[in-house]
Amino acid sequence: ISGKTNPSVRILLAAPGNGPAAGGTQNFYDHSATAADIDLIRVEARIDGGPFTPLIQFAPSNPTPALNAPLSLDTNFDGLGGEGTALTAAFQEFNLPFSTGTSVEVRVVMHSNATNEYLCVDNIRIFGENPVTAPPVISGVPAGALVFPEGAAATALAPALTLSDPD
Repeated sequence: ISGKTNPSVRILLAAPGNGPAAGGTQNFYDHSATAADIDLIRVEARIDGGPFTPLIQFAPSNPTPALNAPLSLDTNFDGLGGEGTALTAAFQEFNLPFSTGTSVEVRVVMHSNATNEYLCVDNIRIFGENPVTAPPVISGVPAGALVFPEGAAATALAPALTLSDPD
């Protein structure tokens, strides 16, 4: 990511519940009074070897203790969803910006307290833009002074003028 601006990770996430063989219901994830037992999926990034920072998290939307709820956006990372988008059986793409640096590590944390609670991840990609720093280049400008006698016919100022921008 070195030299890039607006870096982000794009990732596909889905939570098909108990899977197609069992009917594929999304209302299958559990909340618990014990934080370590809450079903969730979280994407984190670590810039230049620093600490991992959460970028997005999905957790059950029913308060503790509750069983069989869908996973939905948990914006404050407290283990309780219901704050926006819900994951379904269909993959959804999320574009998650992170801070600039030299290198990035992306980690996906998943927790399920049962063997039949599917959590799906695919197509993890890093994006960034080239910074606009190089000035435009003008070429084809005549080296000598333009001689234009009064009353003479029109004269082209710079017939070969070109402008290019490496950005």
